[in-house]
Amino acid sequence: MDIKEIKHFLKLMDAYGLCEFTLETADGKISLKRPQNGQASLPNVTMARALQDEEVLGRVESVPPAPAAPAPPAPSKASPAPKKEEDKGEGLIPINSPMVGTFYAAASPDSPPLVTEGQSVNEETVVAVIESMKIMSEIKAECRGVIEKICVGNGQPVEFGQTLFMVRPE
Repeated sequence: MDIKEIKHFLKLMDAYGLCEFTLETADGKISLKRPQNGQASLPNVTMARALQDEEVLGRVESVPPAPAAPAPPAPSKASPAPKKEEDKGEGLIPINSPMVGTFYAAASPDSPPLVTEGQSVNEETVVAVIESMKIMSEIKAECRGVIEKICVGNGQPVEFGQTLFMVRPE
């Protein structure tokens, strides 16, 4: 393992916000650590081969830690409380995202939305498109009913299992 590989691991730690990284191979072991509070320090590098080669150890450089993630915003007191009917979702069927990606309400930017609130849908109705890794996937309703609520805005990121629509069954 050379200094370029160590620097590569340090860059990966920065990119993913890692505080600790350990790798064991037949050639030796490397363990990189930095404080979780975001203060800069020299990485703790241990490697059987590097211990014998002080020149390599002398070239290991300090890499400043990734900036600390901002604290989530405090809930706004000005936002109105959701309606009781929406809280319960009585009788509504959720249409959930089958993947992580970006939600699109229309087939293309200049097209009208695929569905609107109050529109009837059936099992084969395409209700949205989700882009994931440059692949566009059509999302079907898979139930029969009326779109009661659209839960995601156009262009917003969605997660696996996130509710996209609420449907009142017919």
